[in-house]
Amino acid sequence: MEAKSDPKAFIQCFRLPHFDVNLSESEVDAHGEPVRHRRSRGKSKTGCEKCKERRVKCDEKRPSCWNCTKLGLHCNFIKDAQIETARDPPNGSAPLQTSNKERSDQNLGILPQPVSSGIYPPLNMSHMHLFHHFSTVTSGTLAVDNKLWKEKVIPSAFKHEYLMHAILVMTASHLRHLQPQERQYHQQELEHFSQVIPAFNAALSQPVTGDNLYSLAACSLLILQYAWACPDLTNRDVDNAVDFGFGSLTGLYSGMRNLGMSLLAVHDPYLHSVMFHRPIETIKQYSESSHVPGELEDFFTHCCQCPQWRGSGDENFSIRMEAAHRLVPILSALRLGEKELEASGLMPDISRYLFALPLFTSGAYAELLRNNDEPSLVILLYYFSLVRRLLGERFWWMRERSAHLCVWLLAKLGDKCERCVGWARDISTMQPL
Repeated sequence: MEAKSDPKAFIQCFRLPHFDVNLSESEVDAHGEPVRHRRSRGKSKTGCEKCKERRVKCDEKRPSCWNCTKLGLHCNFIKDAQIETARDPPNGSAPLQTSNKERSDQNLGILPQPVSSGIYPPLNMSHMHLFHHFSTVTSGTLAVDNKLWKEKVIPSAFKHEYLMHAILVMTASHLRHLQPQERQYHQQELEHFSQVIPAFNAALSQPVTGDNLYSLAACSLLILQYAWACPDLTNRDVDNAVDFGFGSLTGLYSGMRNLGMSLLAVHDPYLHSVMFHRPIETIKQYSESSHVPGELEDFFTHCCQCPQWRGSGDENFSIRMEAAHRLVPILSALRLGEKELEASGLMPDISRYLFALPLFTSGAYAELLRNNDEPSLVILLYYFSLVRRLLGERFWWMRERSAHLCVWLLAKLGDKCERCVGWARDISTMQPL
């Protein structure tokens, strides 16, 4: 029997996004790591329990220090109350002076850290700005039915802190893409990301109930879409970029699939209708009466066996064709005409289908990709070409990753067989629908 997968696995392969920021003005460097400052004072004695146990330096960031955030540990500062009491000035004395860093953080709209972990921090103006943008703009740019975000997710965010942080980090990422010159969105994104991962990790250890059903589902979807938005593909060589660009997603999708299975334990008609919706049936009906699907079957048969590609042997033919078959309905609809496709009303189903497609990636096909099996890479090129062409304008969070992967896959495959890659190049370089 196959071992049961851990639904928490998908957040364990998460990485902080790469940001090009001015390090002299930031408390984190371009890779999301804390900037180390030399201090003349003695060692801090207020670090968290986990860092003390592991005998590593704690940055004392609240509510979860950087070390605990990276490892998904519960961060606990048991001496906070004693320390804060000792620091409180006697009645009538002058208030403590605000440090330069605190003033800088306030100017940037960064969340002031609560005194002790586990306390839901009060909303400040920056949170209200992000939350308003999510409810009015960002929620309409996300995958799955908009009703889910408007009617189910937003009310749940006020009951579950991890979901609120997931909403705020996704919105900060959206605003960073819209206004890259505004540095505060970079900072807010990192701030909320550092809190959502350990909080969600802890929430996944709790039983699924009617109260947390939508919060768990929505947080996993937001984290997955955030992963799409942060490809971290800068300065990578072609081989590494291709593996990381898709391989990192498949782990997250696998975790989301396992979490989805656990959510089925609670009967909820609306959520079940969302989870079991099959957009592929409608898409197939659009083109099944034409000759195009048969032509594409012949086309991919050639791609999977083309002698120009390294590794094109019969032993893996069925694995490759299984992956290619999943793309045929979308490619058929596109070949029947772009204007007709736009007017067909199919785009919501196509969007959802392409977003969910990595869920169905077989382990055997993923292994071929890891081994740089070139016919398998051709199929992957068509997937990212379709994402870039059909979803690049609709979903800002898919745009950068799909563009990177199209460029790198084309560079990796070269011009060995124009028949195999030429159409994908045309699809990926056309103006997005």
